[in-house]
Amino acid sequence: MPRKIINTIFIFLFFGISCVYMSFALLSPKDKNEYENRKADKFPIISWNSVIDGSFQDSVEKAFNDQIPFAEDMKKNYNLISSAFKDSFLKKQLEENPFRYFDYNNLRLFGSDHIVFWTLTLDTISDTDENLTVRELLDKKAKNLNVAVKKNRDADFYLYFIEKDTDIDFETGEKLGAYEYLKDRLSKGYKCAKYEISDYETFRENFYLTDHHWNHKGAYKGYLELHKLLDIDEPAIVPGEEKEILEFSGSKVKFAGVEGKKEMMYAYDYDLPRMDFVINGIPKENYGTEHIWFSDAEKPETISYSEFYGGDEGEIIISTDAWYKDRLLILGESFDNSVLKLIASHYSEVYAVDLRYYKAYMGKDFSISEYLKENNIGKVLLMGNVDYFTMSDFNIGEE
Repeated sequence: MPRKIINTIFIFLFFGISCVYMSFALLSPKDKNEYENRKADKFPIISWNSVIDGSFQDSVEKAFNDQIPFAEDMKKNYNLISSAFKDSFLKKQLEENPFRYFDYNNLRLFGSDHIVFWTLTLDTISDTDENLTVRELLDKKAKNLNVAVKKNRDADFYLYFIEKDTDIDFETGEKLGAYEYLKDRLSKGYKCAKYEISDYETFRENFYLTDHHWNHKGAYKGYLELHKLLDIDEPAIVPGEEKEILEFSGSKVKFAGVEGKKEMMYAYDYDLPRMDFVINGIPKENYGTEHIWFSDAEKPETISYSEFYGGDEGEIIISTDAWYKDRLLILGESFDNSVLKLIASHYSEVYAVDLRYYKAYMGKDFSISEYLKENNIGKVLLMGNVDYFTMSDFNIGEE
């Protein structure tokens, strides 16, 4: 009898806790997967067609992975366990083939220790939009961007395409060519440039080993190219001391399931003008923790790209005392986090909008025409990698 009671209590507790978890996931879903630094999948609205074609079931599975409490912690712990096996298995293979791609489940390595993504072609079926190739998505993006220019003729539009490991096969040197394909389909209203990766040596020098973002050297190179693209008529900021920050594990470690693989983060000290920050409508003392590491303040015990430079937000407004300078709108993604303050030093105000999170944080849809008018902005910069220029989440044109 006591055993039956215990079993009954256990069943009720199990279902009770499950219902509580489900209610949190359904009624208060999170917008961002912090562990993987991306937009979190949410539970979809059910429809007859979505059930029949299976898309509803797929969406629910993705939502469970992101919305159920402790799901991110469980994935992290799983990766820690599996990474020990992967490291021991791969060590001999990498020593014998240091400059060949080595694939193992989600993990891909090149140059013995550089975690890299799979190289795309224009005919690759993209995982950003179902059943569409990179070529088709770029076609759609070009039409979308051209509408924005057509409806905002008084603004100057700039486009900065950031190449990375997805854009080049390091073994053959063959390039994706997404920038050139997109540029040929844009109207003459855009002034364009690209951050070019011509070979593995260039990539290794400018990008982290474990993270998909550029490192401090790559970010400064990007800033100098943006300085030229935007026709800024004052000297570029010169970096000061190069400082060793902390060891960290980047975003690719989480993706590949090799938790524990680390590298050292370095950063430049910059002499920036005084700035004020408003993030998602709320005044803040700063953006990121970059400034702390070059001061006497107490340092954090851990670090990541987003913790150091600042995370992805719906809207970031950076103001300087130079009221007489222009205002700039940056429509980007996480790559711009590391150069926002450098670019902002040349403007009266810089508005940085990440369209993945704008509505969630600001509580309204984004209209580029209204935004430019409301904030008296005359320049627009679109910057990101191939994912940014293929994802529909980043569409800015109005019908």
